[in-house]
Amino acid sequence: MFLLDNKVAIYISLLFSAAFVLPVILAGSIYIDDNTRIFNDFNWSGDGRFATNILFEIFSFGNGIVSIYPFGQLIASSLLALSIILVCFSAEVRGSLFIVLSTIIAFNSQFLISNLSYRYDSLPMSMSILLAVIPFIFLRRNWIFFLCSICCLVLSFQMYQPSAMVYVICSLVVSAAKYEGPIGYIKSNSIAAAAFVSSFVLFKIIIISVGGVGRADFFTAANNPGETLGRNIAQHMHLFDMSAQSPMKIIYIILTALMLMSIVLVFKKDKGKGTIILLTTPIVFALTFIANALLKEAWFTSRILIAFPFFMVFVIICSYHASVNRYFVYTTLILSCISSLVFSATYASALRSQDEVNNKYLNEISLVTNGVGVDKVAIYGEAPRSKEYMRAGFIYPIISNIVPNYLKQGSGWAQMLLIRRSISAEFFKINEQDKIFKQSCDIGEMRKSSSFNYQIIGSLVVIDFTKRLCG
Repeated sequence: MFLLDNKVAIYISLLFSAAFVLPVILAGSIYIDDNTRIFNDFNWSGDGRFATNILFEIFSFGNGIVSIYPFGQLIASSLLALSIILVCFSAEVRGSLFIVLSTIIAFNSQFLISNLSYRYDSLPMSMSILLAVIPFIFLRRNWIFFLCSICCLVLSFQMYQPSAMVYVICSLVVSAAKYEGPIGYIKSNSIAAAAFVSSFVLFKIIIISVGGVGRADFFTAANNPGETLGRNIAQHMHLFDMSAQSPMKIIYIILTALMLMSIVLVFKKDKGKGTIILLTTPIVFALTFIANALLKEAWFTSRILIAFPFFMVFVIICSYHASVNRYFVYTTLILSCISSLVFSATYASALRSQDEVNNKYLNEISLVTNGVGVDKVAIYGEAPRSKEYMRAGFIYPIISNIVPNYLKQGSGWAQMLLIRRSISAEFFKINEQDKIFKQSCDIGEMRKSSSFNYQIIGSLVVIDFTKRLCG
């Protein structure tokens, strides 16, 4: 039995997943969307994530959203590791070395740590991935696989839509790894495609039945669909480029070498299987980016690249079936383990230090607003970054995308942070703020604080971090 035969690899994988997320948990950051959920009972229905709402209602016995920090992130990381293990099982990967390496290489994705940083969203995100993977356990039983796929995908869509792309990737990866001929390959992928389309249609019916949700239009609804799609793809590739401009490029080079060796070795044994792997590689890579890029209003954040780790796992699966030299595999294991843990620690340090800097500026803003009846705050410019953030960002450019600076002009999260700290009692719309900036200069010279200039206009205050708003 797979679980018993590979229990050591499973234990090591789960232990590694806990070690990876530990620095993030210890950082104790209230991360991006957490700022709304932690005090505002802000749920997920507006994004069609109804199953996530139900999950948290279960946790609180029907009393709304509750925080299960730090257990949510710890369980989320373990579920991601379990998902990788199930993919290995489905792709007939056996032996501790390759199962552990598959897990570790997945956690090398610099995008994944953003998903694990959310106190609230990390768990439903990881559950949505697990749901996308579970059906492949039953791949050889066509009807069970088909029905299980539909049920799991409908739930996965309702927890975090980008995770559904993991299902498509797993279909291609598992069928390529188990390739025995074109008929079986086409059949398994056809069943998976039918299940995916059926579940998506059911999900859309659910969405329509509740009156629709925001951010659901595809790029085809834009005034210039071609331009919108091109811009979205370019933005997503920029995220990948940022991750490659760091020590991570060494891992990418190793994975490229592993993939090339695997294709050559498999091609020597079975030209058909080698051809399928060769064709599948660029398709899987593209699929990791394409889900969010197809939306009219795409969000260019690392968390939406949640499927990218499965491309990296695909490389390891191919190297297993190609019987790549074990010394090369052991070298990959050691380097990827060091790489992922160092990045996690560096990221967590930058996140914590930036939170400390934000708190310093929030305390200064509160000194300005206390006792003067201010209920709105407009921020001009951007609060300075912490020195640890600057150092970490120099080594890992992706840090600029995954460590947020809330206190900056045009950021809605700045308003959420201010409201959570009871500094601003009302949400101040961005377009309204722009009108106030000019007005603040018309009524006289701005007052000075150690970190910023400011102007009080009735019940609102303008914070100028540039100290140059009025010339």
